[in-house]
Order: sequence, then structure tokens, then C-alpha cells
Amino acid sequence: MQRKTAIILALIIGFLGAWFSGVFSENRSDEDQIRDAIHRVADGAERADINAAIEPFSQTYNDSEGLDRRGMYGLLWSQFKKRGPIRVWMSAIDVQVDGPSAIARFDAALLEGEKGALVGIPVNADLLTFEVELAQESDEWLIVDHSRAPAWQLPDKTP
Repeated sequence: MQRKTAIILALIIGFLGAWFSGVFSENRSDEDQIRDAIHRVADGAERADINAAIEPFSQTYNDSEGLDRRGMYGLLWSQFKKRGPIRVWMSAIDVQVDGPSAIARFDAALLEGEKGALVGIPVNADLLTFEVELAQESDEWLIVDHSRAPAWQLPDKTP
């Protein structure tokens, strides 16, 4: 009963969020639109909804690991098949916009529960630092590249 109530509440909140997003999208800053694109990926991952998770990726997506959009779709599909939905906790997203391109940086904890379990106790977790590159295409911010590393691996800033 509690699970049904939680699902219904999540759907209502999601609907209201989508409605408000549509109503106020003209007045939203580029930074907010970029954060929204990243949150849509996380929301899709939490629901194991591959189409929702891949939607904010550009058709020109290409990352340093050699994955294009189709490859990213395959990676997400295999992870969802293996793990099912995951919980995503994200830090604040730092966004830097430079004309039609932008970079977003944030930390994310990806928490995997036991597949099919009734109680959502994490059995595996990853803490990663993400750097996401986005481009404005047809008045929409889309992900064109990303990199990730374990959060405890700080970049070497020595000259």
C-alpha cells in the first residue's frame, strides 16, 4: 500500500514538474535548462526508462571512450538489463555557458538495489564526478560528450 502511494505521489510530482517546466520554459535560464537535461537522464535511470535517459543526448554525441549516441544507448540498455533501476543522488550542478556550448560538473552517487527486492537497500554504490559537455541545438541543450571518474580521484593540478 505504501509503495502504491509513493508511486502515485511520484507520478503527480513528475506531472506537475513537467507542466511547470513547459509553462515557464521561456523564462528559464540556460543554466536551468542544462540542469534539467541532466536531471532527465538521472530520472530515466531511476525508472530504468532507456528512452527517457537517452533523450537529452545529441545525435552527434561522441565521448572519449569512443561511444556515440547508439553506443550510449547500448551501454544504458545493458546496465538496465543487468541492474534494473538505480537510485541517483546528485550534488549541485555547476554550469558554465560559453555561447552555444556549455560544461556542467557534478558528483553523483549511483545506488544499486538487489534486483526484484521489495526493500530498496543498496547492494552496490558508485560515487563519480561527471563533466558533461552540452551544445544548444534547435533551442534545446543536448549532451554531446561526457567524462566520469571516481570522485576520490581528484584531477592533478600541478603545472
